Amino acid sequence: MVVGDPVQHSLSPAMHNAAIAALGLDAIYVPLRADAVALPHVIKAFEALGVAGNVTVPHKLSVAQLLIRLTAAAQELSAVNTFFPEGGRLVGDNTDVAGLLDALDRLEPQSPWLVVGTGGSARAVAAAA
Repeated sequence: MVVGDPVQHSLSPAMHNAAIAALGLDAIYVPLRADAVALPHVIKAFEALGVAGNVTVPHKLSVAQLLIRLTAAAQELSAVNTFFPEGGRLVGDNTDVAGLLDALDRLEPQSPWLVVGTGGSARAVAAAA
């Protein structure tokens, strides 16, 4: 599940569903559009159901404020892009920094790059720099 508003742009469902099919799992990864008013209710429902998923624009910062438990990475950035159930609660995490560092390792050492934006992903880029 990926939650955002808008969410139709996300490539996550296609990528995750391809991996699910390749692994032969009985599962599906779906996009869920939730506006700012619905978001707290959606997060509470996910917590009650023990649902794991991802967060995309514009909710990465908001979800960090809604969850009681955050990993060190999510705390440092005050942004969540991944959540998972643990001990009856949802835990917020941020994997953007690790993903960005992996991508930067593939660039030429002196390649220039530019950060555009100020949201959750931009915070991850700044932290990685």
